[in-house]
Amino acid sequence: MPTLFVLHKAPSSNHEMERALELAKSGDGLVFLQDSVLALRSEMGLGKIRKAQQNGVSIFALVHDMRARGVPEMSGIRVIDYDDLIALILQHERTFS
Repeated sequence: MPTLFVLHKAPSSNHEMERALELAKSGDGLVFLQDSVLALRSEMGLGKIRKAQQNGVSIFALVHDMRARGVPEMSGIRVIDYDDLIALILQHERTFS
């Protein structure tokens, strides 16, 4: 049962990302939107993301939010647009936001 975790908040303001990473299993996905894309600029955040990827979790980030916050594209993070986001939501059986 694949689950899509949709993250919104800055990593410094809460523990949304850590909680999602604890719950995510192989086949699940994490989408970084809004201020949550700032986690991709943090070495600690990126380390946790890379570990999740090694465990089979797919990582996505909304291109518009990355550009708005000056976050560069990086290998292993699939950059998506709004159409891709809708497709991901439809592909997963459950979505947590």
